[in-house]
Amino acid sequence: MKHFEVHSWVDFARNLLKAEQKTAMQKHLDEGCKTCSEESKIWRQVTEVAKQERFFRPSDSAIRSVEVQFGLSSAKPQKSAVGKLAELMFDSLLQPAMVGVRAGESTGRQLLYKQGSCFIDMRVEQKSGADRVSLVGQVLDSSAPEGCFKNIPVYLLRKQDRIAKTETNDSGEFHLEFKLESNLQLSFGVPGIAMMVPIPESPQASKPGFLL
Repeated sequence: MKHFEVHSWVDFARNLLKAEQKTAMQKHLDEGCKTCSEESKIWRQVTEVAKQERFFRPSDSAIRSVEVQFGLSSAKPQKSAVGKLAELMFDSLLQPAMVGVRAGESTGRQLLYKQGSCFIDMRVEQKSGADRVSLVGQVLDSSAPEGCFKNIPVYLLRKQDRIAKTETNDSGEFHLEFKLESNLQLSFGVPGIAMMVPIPESPQASKPGFLL
């Protein structure tokens, strides 16, 4: 059975497809493809989290507490940093497994990070029988009408050393393939935001040892 690509399921969840392709993909799900059903479920969850986050507002007491702490810390001189780790909002590894599905069958890990109005959707998959991984993602902007950050640099870092670079397309999407190592991070050149995202040492739930 032929499966649809990850980027197609992203567009399916965001309702960006033409009617003909959307109908074909829905028919594929109705025929019972477990692999694509799980892929579609993950991206629906990620899309729903991103939609709900736009309307979230912390309590007034929480805002006052943060303002007080910020006021105290901002009075102290600080050295500039390369970037700040973004907040992890969603991790497919932490989600309950589907009934009848073994953890060892998972070949990828879905992650959603947030910093300010910026969201990073990404999926890390290890290539079969190899120590290389494929990483696809999208940089979203919940405050912008177009909903994404276009043409921004994305750097792959080992500690502070840049070992690879790519750039988001007009939809905010990016893709990297690289050898899996320890202490890898992504740095995003989003204007006004110095943001870093850690990369798990293994995308598979069946393997121990994650950076997160």
